[in-house]
Amino acid sequence: MPHPAPPQALAVVVIVGVNLTVKLLVQRISLREKHHTRSKETRSITGALATTQVLNFAVSVVVANAYLPRAQVRWRTELRQRAVPRG
Repeated sequence: MPHPAPPQALAVVVIVGVNLTVKLLVQRISLREKHHTRSKETRSITGALATTQVLNFAVSVVVANAYLPRAQVRWRTELRQRAVPRG
C-alpha cells in the first residue's frame, strides 16, 4: 500500500494544476478579445500571465509553508500505523 502524501506534496500538485489552468484560461480569453495586431494580442497574454504568475507565486509560497496541524497529525498517525504492523 503506498504511503500517504504529506500536505506539502499535495500543495505542490494543486499549485501546478492551478498554473496550467490559468495559462489555458488566459490564452482562451485573450483570443476572444478584439486585438488589432498579433503584437497587441501577445502583449495582452504576456501581461496577464506575468501578473498571474507573480500572484500565484506569492500565494503558493504561503500555501506550501502553511502550518496545517490537523493534516500533519493525521499524516504522521497513518504513517506510524503502517510502520508498526499489528498482529
